[in-house]
Amino acid sequence: MKKRLKIILLPIALLSISYAAIRVQPIVLNQIPNANIAAREDLTVTNSDKQTEYVVVTPMILLNAGTKKEKTIKLDTPEELRKYGLFITPRRLIIPAKQSKDVRIGFINSKRFLNEAQIFHVRFDPVNASTVKAKSNDKNQSVGVKVLISYTVVVFKQPLKPNVNVQAVRSGDKITFMNKGNVSVFLSGITQCTVNNICTQVASAHRLYKNNNWSVTLKRPGPVRYSVIYIDQKNTHTST
Repeated sequence: MKKRLKIILLPIALLSISYAAIRVQPIVLNQIPNANIAAREDLTVTNSDKQTEYVVVTPMILLNAGTKKEKTIKLDTPEELRKYGLFITPRRLIIPAKQSKDVRIGFINSKRFLNEAQIFHVRFDPVNASTVKAKSNDKNQSVGVKVLISYTVVVFKQPLKPNVNVQAVRSGDKITFMNKGNVSVFLSGITQCTVNNICTQVASAHRLYKNNNWSVTLKRPGPVRYSVIYIDQKNTHTST
């Protein structure tokens, strides 16, 4: 999940700060298609503030993830949403204090999209920019600050027939992981162990998108152990 801060400031004298206190759950979605039923799920937006919050929902698609050509495109119109097989409703929320609203996100059930992996970002922007007045002996000396925190939910639309295929190639002091499958995966537990079974982490966990390569420099020779995680499936491998 990504958070984005927007601060609205009126520069006068005394300072009072308030927050647009929304929360979005879940923060990561894995949508698994069904040949007979359209995949869909609800995101819950909660307003923990004492006043009504107004939230704008902005869907985006991430193209060429993990490459130099990576870009994010806003999907503003129904035509743009249909182009990528996405539906999301509602796009604007009015959430009373201490209450929640659901946003439904799903995918068009068609042969065109069933076997295609896609990544979407859904941003939730509070737009209530009301100012809070600070107490002061001088009625003209006050400043209000409203801190708006945006949330971005990452949605992985998985193919109907996922192919998890990560290959590791050693060359000199480097190991290169190549994602030859049709889904993005998570690499973790990347370690090297000595003959005495003393293991050292050689790289932090890393998301490897489809059609991407990732190289890691090793500090010494010897086998490299790593795990490939796809949703709730975890497989551990050793590269010599």
